[in-house]
Amino acid sequence: MEFSPALLRYAFRVALSAFLLQGIAPNVRAESLSYTIIDLGGLGGVSNTGFVSEAFGVNATGQVVGDSVLSNGTDLSAFRTDPGGQPMNNLGGSSSTAYAINDSGQSAGQSIFAGNLSAFRTDPNGSITSGSNLGILPGGSFSIGQGINASGQVVGYGDTSTPNGTENHAFRTTSNGGLNAASDLGVLSGMNGSRAFGINSSGQAVGDSFNTSTGADLVFRADPGAAMKSLGLLPGGTYSQAVAINASAMVVGNADSSSAAQVAYRTTAGGDLSTATILGFLGGGSFSSAKGINDLGWVVGVGDTSTSSQDAWVWNGGSLVDLNTVLVNGQGWDLFSATGINDAGRIVGTGELNGQTEAFLLVPVPEPGTLIMASTSVVLGLVLAWRRRRATTHGRGDR
Repeated sequence: MEFSPALLRYAFRVALSAFLLQGIAPNVRAESLSYTIIDLGGLGGVSNTGFVSEAFGVNATGQVVGDSVLSNGTDLSAFRTDPGGQPMNNLGGSSSTAYAINDSGQSAGQSIFAGNLSAFRTDPNGSITSGSNLGILPGGSFSIGQGINASGQVVGYGDTSTPNGTENHAFRTTSNGGLNAASDLGVLSGMNGSRAFGINSSGQAVGDSFNTSTGADLVFRADPGAAMKSLGLLPGGTYSQAVAINASAMVVGNADSSSAAQVAYRTTAGGDLSTATILGFLGGGSFSSAKGINDLGWVVGVGDTSTSSQDAWVWNGGSLVDLNTVLVNGQGWDLFSATGINDAGRIVGTGELNGQTEAFLLVPVPEPGTLIMASTSVVLGLVLAWRRRRATTHGRGDR
């Protein structure tokens, strides 16, 4: 097989483009993507209101966590899927929900243990057992796990006894430990409560700290070994909340501003709300709320439109994209919540299908990496063939 110099030059241009694509992937506009939808189904039951399942978190391999109704139609149980979203596995526990999962397959959430609602952390790809129970803060009666990072640190909130009475406080565990006094992240000055919802690989935790008497509510970030710090307000705002943080310390959540009662935002890396990007609204909408962010800075969330009270969206610059408008195979679906996104662009959330509420997994078309892999395979084939040809001609004395 003969390869012309022009063909080889083209092959190397393709290889270079594929390499560069890896670096510019975060700048690919969400508006240019389409998605196929995977119905995650349920654990065998349907409630009398049509509820089947809901999804909250997704890891790098496409394992999804959430909760689902059991076959009796009333009891709820946490689930974790295999990579790619299927099948759905019952994590056990009692009235349990899994809110987050790390790349090792450790899940975090809440379950009833000995009559008390407590945060849990499973072993990698394990079920909820008595050893999963993270316990409660000193003097408390409940705890809820909301996030987990790569090392197994869990964040959430629970009640605890303080000199001012019982208060809800945010917590952050060690990688293998449960709740104790050292887990308590405390509150911001002037506040009497706090909640943590997200944690990144560095152990930075985010959430909100509030005053139940005045209604004040502010985003905080707690760096490892440090007290929580307020990230402030959007310009003209009076409250702020945070739900997630990525590896670059970009924080997302919702807040009010001088022009909006509730709008999604994303901070700069390590920044506060004074310089945050306001993500805006879906067409005709008046509210938006961010629910998740990946390490590339892509954000997912919920918002209303001129024709719907709540739709799921994705953003990575430009405008919010209603996920209902970019489905390849979504006939019959109404996606009303997007809660997690991984670095491959896979999105999880909850929608309605044929009158039932069900968890979903969205897969981008094409998936990031597909073009890279295909291009690289073509180039490698051409290069190997060219080397064989060179070896043959060199053996004949042809230089």
